Amino acid sequence: MSSMSISAVRSAKKALRSSMTKSLRNLTQAELQTQSEAIVGKVVALPAFQRAKTISCYLSMPTAEVQTMALVSTILADTGKKLFVPSLTSKDGVMDFVRLYDDGDLRTLPTGLWGIPEPTTEWGDGKRQSGMYAM
Repeated sequence: MSSMSISAVRSAKKALRSSMTKSLRNLTQAELQTQSEAIVGKVVALPAFQRAKTISCYLSMPTAEVQTMALVSTILADTGKKLFVPSLTSKDGVMDFVRLYDDGDLRTLPTGLWGIPEPTTEWGDGKRQSGMYAM
């Protein structure tokens, strides 16, 4: 790929991000909630989701993106599934996926800069399980 085409791809990605941001800002909270519920319904109906024992899901910002809390709660309520969520707990900015254990755990997570619940490295009397060792 030439540097010209890489530049064109970067420019197109930037324009797409800008367009998506504008579209998301124009959604009402009710529209966002309706669309989020529809997405959750489709995800939990997937055979792959139903068979999965280990699932990764992001914890959503309060606005401007698909709301994942209903999906997260569904996963946590299923004792046959383990949920891993993104975590930027290291000082060098490396992202890990750490286990979220139950609804009580979710409710006690501190809220970060963007209003997103952020898991700490500790849970109970020990460390959270890392997604790197979940299999």
